[in-house]
Amino acid sequence: MMNSKKRQGKEQLLLNEAYDLILNPKTLEKERIALLSFKNAIESGKNFESALMHLVKTVKELAVSQLDHRSKLSPAVNKFYIAIATTG
Repeated sequence: MMNSKKRQGKEQLLLNEAYDLILNPKTLEKERIALLSFKNAIESGKNFESALMHLVKTVKELAVSQLDHRSKLSPAVNKFYIAIATTG
């Protein structure tokens, strides 16, 4: 039971962080779209882990495409991506 509450707390923290990034004016439009898709998926009842894995994949693809344009992810999204990609 405690494990479930701990997991739910972690999920809520990640969702809150994603929401903060959506509102951050330094978040790039393509990043914002990916974050909104994640938030909407969770709010519509999609499995959190599946939605998070999809977000990791999408942000990774954005990062790679940014390399082609000699640009980077926004700093806050980059930090968030590193956290979710390494901890799951």
